[in-house]
Amino acid sequence: MMCGIIVKQVRKKKRSLHEEIPRKGRSQPNREAKRNSKNTKEIVTRKKKWCLWDKVYIPELQIAGFISGFTGKWVYVQNIYGEYLQVSGKYKQINSEKLKGIIESLMEYPAQ
Repeated sequence: MMCGIIVKQVRKKKRSLHEEIPRKGRSQPNREAKRNSKNTKEIVTRKKKWCLWDKVYIPELQIAGFISGFTGKWVYVQNIYGEYLQVSGKYKQINSEKLKGIIESLMEYPAQ
């Protein structure tokens, strides 16, 4: 039986740093050419700090994954193969309050 380690190289920053062309035809057009915040590396919710590519545990799915992106206080979580882990069938985002840091989950559930 072969044992090994899977290593995946990830990008720490997003590629688009700003919007080159202002948006038009949306509910809020970007006529002033203001820039949206990009390259969000971390969020803080209820005194918990979540960083990009942190390993987290999803109790509802009973599986671990990695934070690959943020939308407000919600996060995108992927497994090691790049597949998104979803709690609901409709949305890819998971509420950050439903996640546990992998170190915290190991401390809360010690091996017996």
